[in-house]
Amino acid sequence: MFHMTLKYEMQLFDELPMLWGSLMLVYCILTLLYPSIDASPTATAATKLALVAYGVVSTLAYLLLKTPLLFQCSYGFLVTLMLYLDICVAKYKPCDRRIFYWAAFFYYSGFALWNIDNIFCDKLSLLRQFLPAFLVPFTQLHALWHCLAGYGSYLHIVFTAHSRALTRDQEVDLIWCWHGIVLSNRQHFKKVV
Repeated sequence: MFHMTLKYEMQLFDELPMLWGSLMLVYCILTLLYPSIDASPTATAATKLALVAYGVVSTLAYLLLKTPLLFQCSYGFLVTLMLYLDICVAKYKPCDRRIFYWAAFFYYSGFALWNIDNIFCDKLSLLRQFLPAFLVPFTQLHALWHCLAGYGSYLHIVFTAHSRALTRDQEVDLIWCWHGIVLSNRQHFKKVV
């Protein structure tokens, strides 16, 4: 309901979790790439403080200035940073690159559809009037953005967790299912099966 209203206050329930969730994932990727962050209480505190400060400043600026472009820039910077860090993980750490590629494919495909929807919103609305009812949902590109970006984000979390486990010499398996990928601890999996 909150997202459908398109009211500024309700959009915050959609947008701010994206920002803060990305900050948490940036922290996980940084500690994966630079284990010294986890090893040093000072480095851990400094990294957390820097990320929280970024989140607080971005949130307060967005709340006070009420400029969507500000959110888009602060979130876009985090997405760009995560992409760069993920490329470093794929290049220098043990990982399954296929997950990274699929995560990027889903997320950026959704992003492309969202931009098409923003640019051609009026034309898509007009087109819907002439389409058979069963085709109309396929023109709701903003909804497809949510589905694709959500699944891409899920795969990104799996990619990060899997690489982190491999880096720490933990025995984990990737189980490819109809709904995606499940990361499983081998000993836990043996108990279940």
